[in-house]
Amino acid sequence: MSEAKQIPLSCGQLQLWVLEQLAPGKAGYNVTDAMRVRGPLDPDRLERSLGELARRHEGLRACFRVQDGHPVQQIREAVKVDFVRSDLAKVPAAEREAEARRIAARVSNQPIDLGQAPLWMVHSIQLEPEEHWVVLVIHHIVFDGWSAALFWEGLIEVYERAARGSCGGDSAEPGQISAFVEWELEQLRGERLGELLGYWKQKLAGSLPVLELPVDFVRPEQASFRGGKRSLEMPTDLARRLRELARRAQTTFFTALLAAYKVFLYRYTNQEDMIVGTPFATRSGPGHETILGFLVNTLVLRSRMQGEQSFLEFLADVRATSVEAYDHGDLPFHRLVDAIQPERTAGSNPLFQTMFQVNGQREMPTGETGISLEPLVLESEFSTFDLTLEVLETRSGLLLRMEYAADLFLPETIERLLQNYLFLLEQIVANPEARISDLGVVCADETTRLLEVFSRESSGLK
Repeated sequence: MSEAKQIPLSCGQLQLWVLEQLAPGKAGYNVTDAMRVRGPLDPDRLERSLGELARRHEGLRACFRVQDGHPVQQIREAVKVDFVRSDLAKVPAAEREAEARRIAARVSNQPIDLGQAPLWMVHSIQLEPEEHWVVLVIHHIVFDGWSAALFWEGLIEVYERAARGSCGGDSAEPGQISAFVEWELEQLRGERLGELLGYWKQKLAGSLPVLELPVDFVRPEQASFRGGKRSLEMPTDLARRLRELARRAQTTFFTALLAAYKVFLYRYTNQEDMIVGTPFATRSGPGHETILGFLVNTLVLRSRMQGEQSFLEFLADVRATSVEAYDHGDLPFHRLVDAIQPERTAGSNPLFQTMFQVNGQREMPTGETGISLEPLVLESEFSTFDLTLEVLETRSGLLLRMEYAADLFLPETIERLLQNYLFLLEQIVANPEARISDLGVVCADETTRLLEVFSRESSGLK
């Protein structure tokens, strides 16, 4: 085993470490990021390039141990990259993609031991002579969405340099997680910490709401984190009109979509007190943009719904709440949970049960060796929340992607939820002055289905 330097955990890492202890031996915090690579990929060079990437980033050489009763982060001097190859040449051509997806699902579902570095592996699957799937599986505690871009950009850079036989021309050394931890500890000293705690205690005072969506199954006492994903494209014209509405309301596209999601949940539950979580990048310090690691906090966005409000009035409230929350977003989520002391149950998350996020289009790096990268969408089999709605910008437009807890929902229920969210958005852009209590969330097809179900049940049929 190589030598290691020892550093504290960042606040975000500590949050994930605690959550991992609540459900050990599962793969709920695995991140899978896969690329379809076209062109003459050299697997041996790829493996060497992964090793060079690990040398450059502390996060790719980290593991986590308990010492004197407290978790510590150990950064190894060197790690042996876990790189696996599969060749599907003997599989019938028509079955290769399905087999590749089975392989990717299998490796994605393997638990990662936080005590053993590295906390990631790469599986290269060859489908054709010049088509590979490269599947990265890595624990969330050392990786976030921003890091994904750093990983693939860095990998292409070192791969291309190796192809030229050059050891020179390196880009500037990236920032490291150890520097971020030191910076973060400094930021949370003194009056600022007291100010942050005071703000969030006031915002989250009183009894906290638990989202009570209609579900298909009784909530289990212990969450299994089994999950799935369903997606639906947003019509281009609807996206354009939503952006225009946000511009007229002097707010962001994110805020308009978030406000609509809260109205959506309100119309399903009739709950006037609504909390939604959203991820928040903590990369405001010098050099943070080049750190490969988990540099994400979670914002807790609470709204008081009033059915008599128009959507535009509610949108203004959400905008004000969001601006305040981002201004006070430095308080680590685990510190917030410690301060609020919400009632914990094994079956649901503290503070909120649903997440919302908007992610921009990923720009793929290109090289001079004739290979190109295209993101692959692989189905998730895990969900850490009841629902997570992601609005994803793609080359073809906007994609709504809903991750759900399989303990609670059937896939067809999630498909209907996505269709009904689009139905709500159409009503909002058509009449943003409408009262939120008048905005429907059941489209015509869903109304017909519910009437048929009601009719069957009333007549005693199944």
